[in-house]
Amino acid sequence: SCDSNIVWVQVPSSAFIFNKYRPRVWAVLCYIGDYIQSNLLIKPMRIIDIEKSNLEDFDEVLGSDLTAELGRHSFRAFAAVEDDDTTCGVMVYELTNTDSGDGIESDIVCFNYDSKDAGTMLWDAYEKSVQKDAIASTRYETEEPALADFFASIGFSKNTVESRKISFTVGDLSTLPIKSDIRLSDNIISNRDVSVLQYRNAVKNFLAKGITGSAYDLEYLPLGWFERDISACSLDDNKVNGMFLIRRTPSKELRPVLYGAFGQESQKALAEMLAFTARKTIELYPPETVITIKRHNPQTLALCNKILAGRKGTSVFSGEKDHVN
Repeated sequence: SCDSNIVWVQVPSSAFIFNKYRPRVWAVLCYIGDYIQSNLLIKPMRIIDIEKSNLEDFDEVLGSDLTAELGRHSFRAFAAVEDDDTTCGVMVYELTNTDSGDGIESDIVCFNYDSKDAGTMLWDAYEKSVQKDAIASTRYETEEPALADFFASIGFSKNTVESRKISFTVGDLSTLPIKSDIRLSDNIISNRDVSVLQYRNAVKNFLAKGITGSAYDLEYLPLGWFERDISACSLDDNKVNGMFLIRRTPSKELRPVLYGAFGQESQKALAEMLAFTARKTIELYPPETVITIKRHNPQTLALCNKILAGRKGTSVFSGEKDHVN
């Protein structure tokens, strides 16, 4: 017998439902498929070296300033790319302390990735380079908390410190305690008036005394690598005994690289070269031009503390990791 309170309803067939809503169902399925492919599936990646032959492929990722650095002897770089050559991550590092007996060190200049898998692959590739180049320790500096956490997860220390780099503008130069109005000796000239032979001999003498500035590959850098109008030299008997070398990047940022002199009149030469460069920079560059100094050693730090008193670098995360070779 049937219960008179039950209501019977005819349900459309599944085929009818699918046909009626097929466009919407198909769109949803396509969206889900694309999402899974883009976000959940592990895409095959490979590591390739970034070299002169393929630098242009990474110019947009690295930027013009960093791309220019990759032609240098002390810089290394590689990328994680997918099968279709889409870039998933890049790593750039600079070998430092290369001439000391304390072991080669490495500064991570750039480490960008779009997934943890890409970041891990980059680091695995770098560890092979650690063995190849006999790197004793690696340092990083970043403003990004997520990147600092990644480095901490692979064994780096993690500290919050003032950046080794400090920036100011050409407009600030006139406010700094630099005696740019002092009378210059005739032996203070711009790099434009120095011959290639004089420059090469000077570099050889500086390297013999262990002076490289922040350019550990100084012996490989040509005279034209530096801005020749504001870089200064000091002469002694027509031989260069002091140099203040400034690099102008493609983005027009000015970066002091080497500031040193030797001989009995070295302190006088240092003061006059600093005055010459400050005067020429104010004359030739607009006030908004950025100057960035890398305080890479105690001497540079002391100089910055003297002429940039009260100025601080940005707060960054920094860490180091020792390697066993």
